[in-house]
Formats: sequence, C-alpha cells, structure tokens
Amino acid sequence: MAENSGDAEKGTSFWKTLPGILTAISGLIGAISALLLAFHQIGFFKDDSAPTPPAGIEQPPRATLVEVPALDKMFQKEAEGVLIRRDLRVGKITPIATAKVRPGVVVRQDPPAETPVQRGTPVDLWVEAAPSRPATVAVPLVVKLSQKDAEGVLIRRDLRVGKITPIATAMEKPGIVVKQDPAAETPVQRGTPVELWVEVQPSRPVMVEVPPVTKMYIKDADTVLSERGLRVGAITRQPSKAKPGWVFDQNPAAWTKAERNTAVDLLIATDASRTSVTVPFIPKVSQKEAEDILAKRELRVGKITTRLGTGMKPGTVVGQWPSAETPVERNSEVKLLVAK
Repeated sequence: MAENSGDAEKGTSFWKTLPGILTAISGLIGAISALLLAFHQIGFFKDDSAPTPPAGIEQPPRATLVEVPALDKMFQKEAEGVLIRRDLRVGKITPIATAKVRPGVVVRQDPPAETPVQRGTPVDLWVEAAPSRPATVAVPLVVKLSQKDAEGVLIRRDLRVGKITPIATAMEKPGIVVKQDPAAETPVQRGTPVELWVEVQPSRPVMVEVPPVTKMYIKDADTVLSERGLRVGAITRQPSKAKPGWVFDQNPAAWTKAERNTAVDLLIATDASRTSVTVPFIPKVSQKEAEDILAKRELRVGKITTRLGTGMKPGTVVGQWPSAETPVERNSEVKLLVAK
C-alpha cells in the first residue's frame, strides 16, 4: 500500500518537471495538427477564389488565339489601351493625313478587326496627323491699318514685323501704315520680316504742286490728284452737252502750290437737260451781302476761306469759285475768299 502511494506521487511529480511539461506541449501540438488536417480534408477551409482541380485532372490550357479588336475612330492612346487589355502589342505607328478625322484618331489598322491572332501579336496603326503647313505664305495688305493692327495681322500670318520707318506724307493720320515691303500678296517664307512705313506728324506742311486736271474725266482727275498727294474736293455740276463727268475747271488752279492732302474742287459736266443758273459776280462786299446775292440766283454759300494781307477790310469778299458767269446747277455752292 505504501509502495502504491509512492508510485503515484512519483508520477504526479514527473509532469511538474521540465521534461514532463515539454512532453505535454508536444502532445497538444500533435493533437491540434491532426484536427486541422481532418478539417481541411473534409473541405472546411475551401478557397472559392482559387479552386484546386481534383487530383489526377489537368487544368485546361489558356487560349492562345485572340480576336483583333476594331480600333478605327479611336484616339491613339485609347486604341493602345484596348490592345494591351487583349494581350496584344502596339506595332508600328504611321502618321497619315486624310483630312477626314481629327488629328490623333486611328484611321487604319493591320491586322484588321476580328482577325484571330496569337497573343502578343503586334498591331500596326495608321494615325491621323495634323496637316502640314505650307512653307510659304502670302503677305497680307496692311496699308491703311494702324501700326498696332498691322503688326497683329503679320504675326497671325507667321510673319515678323521688320523695320519701322516714320514718314510724313500728310496723306493719312499719324500712326497709319502708308507703305509696306514686301507688297501685299507676295509669296514669302514663314518668318519673313515685313517693313512698314508709318505716318507721323510733319514738322512743317509738305507743299506740292497742283497738277492740271481739266479736260479729263473725273475718274482720271482723281487718279492724277492722288498721285500728287491731293484729293478731290467739292464737286460742282454744270449742265452741258459734254459727256457727264468731264472736268471744266478746278480750284486751286493748276501749277499753284498747296499743302499735301489739300482738296481740289472740280467743276464737271452734267446732263444738259438739268436747269442751270449763272454764277453772279460777287463784288467787294461783305460776306452777308454775298450770301444775299447768291440766294437771289438760287445758289448757296459754300466753304469760306480767310486770308491775311489782302489790303481789304476784314470780312470783305475778295474772291469766289466758280468764277462769275459760269453756268451751274441750281442750289450749287459758291466758295468765297474773305479778307481777314
């Protein structure tokens, strides 16, 4: 009895020792492993996302052929993404100008759409390119534009603003372009400089000689005056058998000096059937008296010019145009020169 009690105490004390504890832990781990293996075999830990084929059955091979997708009318970047997602490669990219679609859009492919090909096959693309600009452009007309506007027009045409030369012609307002080189419509390379001559205020009046424009038609007279830096002024019509527009007289007279851009008044022929009156002689009277004389003849006072150094009392009429006895249409204007 005493021996059995000693054996029991001896067995109990073994599990309290380090070897006993390690033996117990090892047995516990073995039991847990056996339990997990049993659960796995009955499918308790089945992975639905990656099924494992049954033992002895081979997984079917992945398809090696894919169908080439349709890429036309896609932008190049979009088409490349579609090819990559189909396990195909982007082949040669060829720019082409058809002017039928926007730049960057696929207009052709090879192999064509729906062709079965091996995975990784390159697909060549033809992509719409931006149209090339011509190497030359026509120089735009910038005469009669302001300098600022002219420079803007040149820049928009891919041309450069060249040398700016101030010039006093009295033909235009200051700041207006009066000449350019190269001339308008001249074909030049892009980036070519265009020189401009810009009107400036003259330091003193520019005087020119008035050319004779009588015995010609008004259209020709206008051209002759423009070439001298002058312009057509007031038009007075004289009923006549001459062809309408024929110039009978002018003011200022031919060969006199006048400031550039001065208006030259013209007396021209009109239909003989029109009613005419004769311009009266305006004696050395006051401006008011001259207006009364003209009104009685159904004529009007036109532009009044004053002049110093006439020796006459200020306000006295010292000249007129058209001259006395000139037949003109009713209600025509008569210009007066008045002493100042």
